[in-house]
Amino acid sequence: MAVLPPPIQESPRVEASTVYSGRCVAYSFIAMFCFGVANYLIAVATGVLDSSVETYYAVGAEWKMLAIIWGVGGLPGMLCCAGHWLHAGRIELFWSAELADTPSITWKTKALTLIGGLGLGVSMSLMKKAFVFTSPADKGPVSAVLCSTIIVVSVYGHFMFRELLSKRHALLIGIVVCGVLISALGPGGSTKAEDEAAATGQQYHEALGFMFAILSMLAFAATTLLVRYSAIGGVSTWSAFSARLLSQTAMAILVGYAFVKSDEGKELPPLVLPNEVVALAVLAGTTQVTGFFALNLALSYPYTSLVNVVVSANSIVVLGLNFAIDGLLPCPSQLLGMLVILLGVTLSSLAPPARGPETSNKLAPRKRRPRSFEWGDQREPLLRRFSI
Repeated sequence: MAVLPPPIQESPRVEASTVYSGRCVAYSFIAMFCFGVANYLIAVATGVLDSSVETYYAVGAEWKMLAIIWGVGGLPGMLCCAGHWLHAGRIELFWSAELADTPSITWKTKALTLIGGLGLGVSMSLMKKAFVFTSPADKGPVSAVLCSTIIVVSVYGHFMFRELLSKRHALLIGIVVCGVLISALGPGGSTKAEDEAAATGQQYHEALGFMFAILSMLAFAATTLLVRYSAIGGVSTWSAFSARLLSQTAMAILVGYAFVKSDEGKELPPLVLPNEVVALAVLAGTTQVTGFFALNLALSYPYTSLVNVVVSANSIVVLGLNFAIDGLLPCPSQLLGMLVILLGVTLSSLAPPARGPETSNKLAPRKRRPRSFEWGDQREPLLRRFSI
């Protein structure tokens, strides 16, 4: 009787890699949904603000709304620090997953971690400004510009850090980019919202809106790179999350002191913001905090490219909310672009990049982090040269 060979069993390391990539995809989709909801809420709050606040107070009221959005993260940021204090017995803003590794975190890593929080705040404020200059029907296409984040991150890694893109990776990015271009630049007929705006004589400046959206995209790309860099630098996910939220809160305090004023530099009335705008700003800040935490978790795994593709597709959420809540049916070009983006994201999540022959930072045994190290994952040399 012929003896059958024993069945081939996958190594525990391969099984663990599959589990980790699945978690990374899940966190990425949570971040995508939360950022999409936050963008939609900011757009709605901006529309309410423009129609209910006097021109004399308009600029200061806009800054006040942004300060509320940024300041929401102060409480969870302090709670993270308090939790670490109860666990470790000392108060500190930066720490590693292994407390023994905390002294190895350099000042450069700490500074870039804080800048990452400021980058997200700047990205949100620029996106809000983009919504000011565009019609309600263009909220989806303007948000779609954020999908271009994957171009910036991938090209930056390709040329600056020798992160050579595979054919599959380049194809998936190309699919999403095509969806962005179709959604943002494709011709479309007039919508109900645009017809109502035209009837009231209200004018929008789409070119300025898309310019601010591009600047917002660049700020978000920088934030994504800095989040990954802090993970490489040994900063704990909770520590990085807390530090970025507190840096945003500090920015909110400075903005509130310097810019929340009338056109003549006088203080605004306490109730200058309608209750609806305050509620929307708090909700937007809460969803932003949740999305930022999910982004931190996703980028703690060595699948930066996959995270970028999924998270950057949050314009799908904006278009969906436009239709479900506001009844703004996307024009054919927007709908086609949304489907193309969804195709690219789906393919990326179902076929994550193959792992390299070595271990990643999630699979490697926990040891004291040396002053210089190399990532074993051959797909992810992005930011490797900044290793500490």
